[in-house]
Amino acid sequence: MIDKKTIRKEMLAKRNTMDRESVSELSRRICENIRSLSEYQSSEIILSYYPKGNEMDTRPLFTDAKRFYLPRVDKKEMEFFRYLGEDSLATGAFGIKEPKSDEAVPYINAAVPKEAGCPGSILMIMPGLSFDIYGGRAGYGAGFYDRYLAEHKDDNIIKVAAAFSFQVIDDRLLCDEYDIKPDILVTENSIIQIHDSF
Repeated sequence: MIDKKTIRKEMLAKRNTMDRESVSELSRRICENIRSLSEYQSSEIILSYYPKGNEMDTRPLFTDAKRFYLPRVDKKEMEFFRYLGEDSLATGAFGIKEPKSDEAVPYINAAVPKEAGCPGSILMIMPGLSFDIYGGRAGYGAGFYDRYLAEHKDDNIIKVAAAFSFQVIDDRLLCDEYDIKPDILVTENSIIQIHDSF
């Protein structure tokens, strides 16, 4: 078992050594792998994040014919609002760009039959500093995504973790019981389906 505090520091330092050209090229390849997912192709609503520093750059996806929503943080709460272009963003919590739009996500409750005209499934692209091949995730330590997903566990959200291949480790991360696993882990080299039996 690998302690998340240890791996966070190690992966952040490693990621910070990347040059912009490498970040851009590897991010482009990860975005292509995400586009190849049937789950992405069938989802009309994408919950993404806006990259900071050398994070995997999700922006190549923003031109796709989807409705993108980005997180906005208020104290310890995180909600997603519609991305309407670069001019619609403002610098928010932690120096990350956030949408100024107040158009919230039209959530889909899996227990309620979908009516005509309702959007299809929701897919979330999750950030993180490290992942293991069993679905363990070391985020940035604030717990925003775990709390958000726990609150929306009935809203039919497909969770796709995006990472550079060096961020994925073979050993298990030491996770807490409230940590929520992604359904799929995508790097520039691979697509890993996460199974509950792991």
